[in-house]
Amino acid sequence: MDKNGLDFVVEKSKELMSASTCSSEAKAAAQAWLDAVGTD
Repeated sequence: MDKNGLDFVVEKSKELMSASTCSSEAKAAAQAWLDAVGTD
């Protein structure tokens, strides 16, 4: 994945995690992905 693609997915993952309708399972999955790619 190139830098632009990675940045886009990181941004969207953070948006997902901050959504009021996001389930705890989805938040955990998004956080696990962010941890795996080495982002905050």
